[in-house]
Amino acid sequence: MNRKGIHTGYLIGLSLLISSIIYFFASNWYVFERTDKIILAGILPLLFFLVSFILARFPHSHRFMERWMWLAGAVAFGISVAIIGQTYNSHADSYVLYLVWFVPVIAFAVLTRYQAFFVLAFILSVASYSFYVFPTSYDPGWTDLQELGFLLLFLLFCHIWFFLSRSRYLLSKWIEYGSFGVMHVCFLTQSFGHGSYNQFISWLYFGYIIVSLYMWKKRENRVWLITSGLGLSVFLYFKGLSVAYEVIGIGVYFVFLTSIVVVIIMTITYLRRLELSSKVSDTWKHRMSASLTVVVTVFCALMLISSFTGLITLGTSSFLAIFLAAFGLLVLPSLFVKSNVPLLSHVLLLAGITIVFGSGVFYHLSHGFSDNRPHIPYYSILTILLIVVLMKLWNHKWIEMYLYLLLNASILIALIVFSEQRNFMPQFDVEHYLFIMFLFNMIFFLLAQKEWNKRNAVVYTIFLLFALTFLNQGEWLYWFWNLLFLAFVFTLIFSKAKLHLFSYWLGIVFLYAFLLYKYYDFAWTLFHKSITLMIASLIVFGITWFVSKRQPTGSPSPPSFVRTHQKPLFLIVFIMVTMITYQGFYDEWIVQNGSEIKLKLAPIDPRSMLQGDYVRLRYDISNLDDTTDIQGRKKVKVVLVKNEEGYYEYSGYYQVGGEWNKGYKPLKTDVFIKGILNSNGSAHYGIESFFIEEGSGEEYEAMNYAIVKVGSNGNAILTELVK
Repeated sequence: MNRKGIHTGYLIGLSLLISSIIYFFASNWYVFERTDKIILAGILPLLFFLVSFILARFPHSHRFMERWMWLAGAVAFGISVAIIGQTYNSHADSYVLYLVWFVPVIAFAVLTRYQAFFVLAFILSVASYSFYVFPTSYDPGWTDLQELGFLLLFLLFCHIWFFLSRSRYLLSKWIEYGSFGVMHVCFLTQSFGHGSYNQFISWLYFGYIIVSLYMWKKRENRVWLITSGLGLSVFLYFKGLSVAYEVIGIGVYFVFLTSIVVVIIMTITYLRRLELSSKVSDTWKHRMSASLTVVVTVFCALMLISSFTGLITLGTSSFLAIFLAAFGLLVLPSLFVKSNVPLLSHVLLLAGITIVFGSGVFYHLSHGFSDNRPHIPYYSILTILLIVVLMKLWNHKWIEMYLYLLLNASILIALIVFSEQRNFMPQFDVEHYLFIMFLFNMIFFLLAQKEWNKRNAVVYTIFLLFALTFLNQGEWLYWFWNLLFLAFVFTLIFSKAKLHLFSYWLGIVFLYAFLLYKYYDFAWTLFHKSITLMIASLIVFGITWFVSKRQPTGSPSPPSFVRTHQKPLFLIVFIMVTMITYQGFYDEWIVQNGSEIKLKLAPIDPRSMLQGDYVRLRYDISNLDDTTDIQGRKKVKVVLVKNEEGYYEYSGYYQVGGEWNKGYKPLKTDVFIKGILNSNGSAHYGIESFFIEEGSGEEYEAMNYAIVKVGSNGNAILTELVK
């Protein structure tokens, strides 16, 4: 095991340890007393910080462990804040959690310049925005203008992250790619629809992406040039299709065909001029040519698919006619122009094979399952044979990647049709399909000669194996698939094969996906998962330590940031622990000394009530009917009175900005509760989520009332649900 393998071993061991701690807290939710949870929440991040500090005091060659332990402490702080919120069922799933978590993390990032802190800060900033604008437990009632303002601020915020990640101060590819992707997703999703600001966002995105293309061309950045071009292609295609069809109807198909010819001719002409130009380097010529080819190919293929299919279906509804037309008029001609006009060839091939595949899929959907007569998936079989031939004839990794996707889909469809309709073959379950596809991709990986085909196969193999780990729960096959998946993942991570770098990151990504999604796997309890992960972490730590001791000691590492920034770091840690302790004991004081009130729950769809391990709630006091003059979100103090049935209800009085909605004379029996009032008249009080024991969700669907403790300042803590 080399130095990178040793680092990876410690990283995996630490990840397993953190996952074990998270699962342990989740599984023992009702075992600990509330004060015990507060103390544990304060101790948890301290343990990681303390270990990092101890490691920094001694000379050794594993300085990276100090950074990781400090990072683990920052992650543990977020867990502790969540524990406090979930213990007292107060604002536990709101943006406040991520915002409070973000503050010390960004402080650590600025102080230490450690990239992992910046990446975590970026993730938390996006989460804070998302949960503030789109809360999970209530409708914020934003106006269109407010939503537009939030979107523009968020895009500006992402741009700051993007350019910061490209500066000398940070230089983080993770944040660069993440922020760039988030920006384009936001632009694209908000450019379509019938909202009052969608057209404005559309024009803004169009102008933004034109400027981006010019800028990335000037800076000779191939990655962002291709990404921006693909974004423009998708935008123009869907926007052009919707607008043009409303204006000229079916004439849009002829416009698309004409546009395809014009775009391809212009692109070929430009590429020839670029080749003869002496103003740019040969390297940039190659990059620009490849980038433009990818963008134009995708754009023209999308237009050709829609226009060709639309024109053919005007004359016939026969799937066979569409299948043969696509094969004869698109796929075959692509082979003849493959050498002379590769751009045109790529467009024809991608459009043709997509239509061939799509016609077969729609045929099987409309005929293959309509009756009990036996059916043979002729279309899928022909598509499979055609794709195999094309993969032999083509030597282009991106096209072969797409062909391989269609090959897997065609094989799966053929299996489904055979299994559902043929009397001589038993009907398959989901795991049978996944297993067969897993075997196919494994065999393809072993037989493939080209590196990109091996990459395609290994991605599909691990994805299918990952899906199999969630099936056969409670049976021996469940444990077999889980162990096989882990063995496959560790083989990818620690393999020294030719695809090592690619397989390494692929294995790391799926290992973390496994740890994340196993939380929602009900085949075994969270407590058993916690113990298993703890044992696994100790084993990984032990093996890694043993192997590292046998490795020659390298040059001593420079002092870690723990020693060089000791005082400010521990000041931040002191503030973090103080914050956790204060919030925990403050909430406990409200529970012990606050006024106990009983609130009636408002009806809610049981299908949307249970959200993982918490129940989403609404109350009768969640709607204040006489608030038509409220604009935006305002802090509100609502007066509750006890009715004859024994629960508290809205009295008709509330205070916003220090002013009452009408004349109010306080009574000793009145209870004041603080919340946030939205412009649509809905109010939330931070008690809209109730965290429950694992697997007990159905018991709470029949609850009609909530017991709430309200402090003298109006803050509310949800304690229990009752019938």
